[in-house]
Amino acid sequence: MENTIKTIIRKYCSRNSFHIEYGGYLFNHFSHGVIALHKLGSPINRLESFCESYTNHTTLGAKLELPRYNDRFKISNDEEFFNIKGKKINYLGTIDYLSDQLKNKFNNDKTKLLQHYVPKLYDGLSATVLHPFISLGYSIDYELGDNTSDSELIIDALAYLNFSNYSIGFPNYSKDVIKGNNNTISSEDLNFKSNNNNNNITNEKFHKIGLDLKSIFLEVRKNGRLTELLNKNYNPNLFDHKIVGEIDQKIMVLVQFAADEIEKTVSTLIQNKQFLFNSIQNNWKELYTFLYDTYFSIYSLSGEKSKGDDFFILHLVTSFWALGRISTILTQEQKLDLLITYIKVTVVLYVIQKCPDFDNNQDNYAFNLSSNSSNDDKIIPSWDEMKNYLFYGEGKKIEEEHDIKIVYSAIDRFRNDKKFSDVCEEKDGIIKSDDQIKKDKFLRLVAARKLLMLKW
Repeated sequence: MENTIKTIIRKYCSRNSFHIEYGGYLFNHFSHGVIALHKLGSPINRLESFCESYTNHTTLGAKLELPRYNDRFKISNDEEFFNIKGKKINYLGTIDYLSDQLKNKFNNDKTKLLQHYVPKLYDGLSATVLHPFISLGYSIDYELGDNTSDSELIIDALAYLNFSNYSIGFPNYSKDVIKGNNNTISSEDLNFKSNNNNNNITNEKFHKIGLDLKSIFLEVRKNGRLTELLNKNYNPNLFDHKIVGEIDQKIMVLVQFAADEIEKTVSTLIQNKQFLFNSIQNNWKELYTFLYDTYFSIYSLSGEKSKGDDFFILHLVTSFWALGRISTILTQEQKLDLLITYIKVTVVLYVIQKCPDFDNNQDNYAFNLSSNSSNDDKIIPSWDEMKNYLFYGEGKKIEEEHDIKIVYSAIDRFRNDKKFSDVCEEKDGIIKSDDQIKKDKFLRLVAARKLLMLKW
């Protein structure tokens, strides 16, 4: 029988194909690479070659593991479900329980299933370097985006978010910004109105949030307090390295010994939570896109000509892309809590990565692209050229799913950008204003570097 995307996912990406982790604590990225290639428009034979390669040899060198059928016991209720949260046991039994819940409690409505469980789990999104969270974003993108109701990836990802989960603390940032029965904040309270006549004000305030986010990372590097607390309290001899990776070990240490300092570090954003909440209610798409661009620029600044990009900072881009997908099933209040929690997690992970100094790596060419420069398009490949490179050219040999995911998230950022000006240009099937064209060039530049079509 001829393969289709559905048969490929059933064959390679389901819970009956391989265990969700391998090598003790490494994450099985199979579904990420398959979905990203599929969403980019990959032909089936390219998907098949990716699957054959990843089955035999992951990008980290180890082989995938078979499902752990011997670690499977019955879960009868939510209390038992949450009692094993983060214990890395009974992955298949957790899937059985969620499958039963989907059918019998939520009438096969996956959105309702997600709305019930995700808000009780995203406090632990930092576990396994954000991969359960990223996996949930890809599953939502594939299943809810394509309406492929026969797929089981959402349940698998939700089970993994419970399986590998270490809480950074449940947030309650939204509780004191909710006013009145209609859950709105008056513009007078904020001295801010969100309407078509005040888009400049909106952009300026978003810009301030972006600067705050960057300044948080730079301040963490400068003052060194979180690094000092980590170095003082981390003892690798206290952990079982066969089941807990070094990054997760350090997350546990920072959450235990530096919770107050983490909260203090992101205080500027917490102080702006009323503006954030108002933006989530009225301008969520613009705020999300702006913050995605901020994380993408941080990632671009991590690149060095001698070493290439920072592999870890790359995960801030792919995980924030996932946040956008997951946010589609959340309430406004939950989006606020998730957003601030996510920023706290990225600060923790930045410290664990030894605070790379992206501020000194600014590439003037990347940040001064002119919207009317003909030379830019001669130098920077188009999205279609990158896709053809991945599907048919030298990039066909690329089996590193992170490279593919960066390209997909960057293309997706523009596919879903509905904020157009009156004067637009259409290119690669996407309508863009002058400002968007400039940003598009920057995203294409960084994505092409990741594919090694251009040098860092």
